[in-house]
Formats: sequence, structure tokens, C-alpha cells
Amino acid sequence: MDACRTLGLTGDLAWAHGFSGTVHGTRGIISPILNLNPGSTLQAGLQVDYELSRPWHLYGGGQFTHFSYGGSAPFYGYVPAAGRYIGPLHEPASQTNLLGLDLGVAYHF
Repeated sequence: MDACRTLGLTGDLAWAHGFSGTVHGTRGIISPILNLNPGSTLQAGLQVDYELSRPWHLYGGGQFTHFSYGGSAPFYGYVPAAGRYIGPLHEPASQTNLLGLDLGVAYHF
């Protein structure tokens, strides 16, 4: 067993703006294909690798991602059950956050 152990750190950070999505109908309402206003995405992560002994490593990390989408323009939607159009409606802006964590042991051979 070596007296000298190593610790490795890796990080990443990314940001982008201008992504948009589309939606088509919701909850029994038939609508035109709606373009959502552009939003942004942020991703950040940190990973750690620690050498316990020559072949054994302990590793872990975390990742965070944030998505946001803008809302749609107003529209009129058709409700087949009612046989008529309703509106004006709009798709609201939305946000999603994702968090991932990992921890493990690795054997290098």
C-alpha cells in the first residue's frame, strides 16, 4: 500500500439561451402547434475520485440541471367533447430542475 494517495476533482459548467419547444393540445383541448418562447438551460457538476489504494478508488459526484421555457402566445383551442372553441388560452412558462448524485467504489485492473 502506497503512503501517497491521489484525489482528483473535475467540474463542469454550461449555460445556453435560446432553446424553445413546442406543444400540441392538452387535457382534451385540440390546439394548433404552439411555439414556446425561448428559455435558458444551466448545467453544473462536480466529480471526485479518491485513490484508496493502488487498484481501489472511491468516487462520487453531483450534477444539477435547470431548464426554463417561456410561455406561448394566446390561442383558441377546440374541445371535441363540447363541440366548440374556447379561449383565448395560453401555455404558461415553466421550469424544471434536475439533481443527480452518485457514489461508488471502483477497482482498476
